[in-house]
Amino acid sequence: MLYGWLKEVIETEYNIEKVLSRKLDYSIVLAKNKSSGKYVVVREYLGNCDVYKILKGIEHDNLPLVYEAVTDGEYSFVIEEYIEGITIGEVLETGTYTTEGVEKVVKNLVNALKILHKNNIVHRDIKPENIMINKDGDVKLIDFNISRIFNEMYDRDTTILGTNGFAAPEQYGIAETDPRTDIYAVGILINVMLTGEHPAKKLCTGKWKNVVNRCTRINPDDRYQNIEDILD
Repeated sequence: MLYGWLKEVIETEYNIEKVLSRKLDYSIVLAKNKSSGKYVVVREYLGNCDVYKILKGIEHDNLPLVYEAVTDGEYSFVIEEYIEGITIGEVLETGTYTTEGVEKVVKNLVNALKILHKNNIVHRDIKPENIMINKDGDVKLIDFNISRIFNEMYDRDTTILGTNGFAAPEQYGIAETDPRTDIYAVGILINVMLTGEHPAKKLCTGKWKNVVNRCTRINPDDRYQNIEDILD
C-alpha cells in the first residue's frame, strides 16, 4: 500500500530532526532528507486527508505545498513543505501589530482563504499560531488537520473542533460550519493583532473596528458573506 511505502521512505531516507507536536492520535515531525538536505513536515493522524488531497494539486503563495497525502482507511499520512519562519503568535509575544502590518497580513490571509473557500474547504482553526511569516516576509496559512469540506446537505458538523476564543459559535454544534466560520475567526485575529486581546475584552479602534464587529456577529447571516468582503 502507498501508505506503508511512504512511511518506509520517511523512515529510511529521512532523519527526524524535531517533534513539532505529538498527542495520542497524531504526530507532526520535521524530517530532513539524508541525501539532499531538504526539510519536510510529516503529519500522521487519525482521520481522513480529503482536504490535503485537494491542496496537493494547488500551488499558491500563501499556502504550503502538499507533496503527498494518503490514508489507510483509519489514519492519514501527509508530507508537506517546511516553512522556515515565525508564527504571528510568536510575533505577538513581543508586542502588537501596526494597522499597516495588520493590513498586509489580512490581505494575504484573505488570498489564501479565497482558494480554500473556492474549493469548499473551511479551515476552522484560524489563529496566530497557524499563520506563518517566512524568511522572505511572506504570509502562509498552515495546519489543515481540522479543516473540512463544506457540504450544504448537513445542518451541523459531526465533530466539535476549534480553538477557544477563535472558534465561531456554530463550531460548538449548533449549526454547520461554512466559509463564514473562517470570517468570524479572521475578525478575532485582527483584534488580537491590534490590541493583544479578544474583542470581548478590548475592542480595537479606528478603521478596523467596524470590520471586527461585522466579522464576529453571532449569527453567520449578519457577518460578511464572502471573505473578499473584508477587503472591500
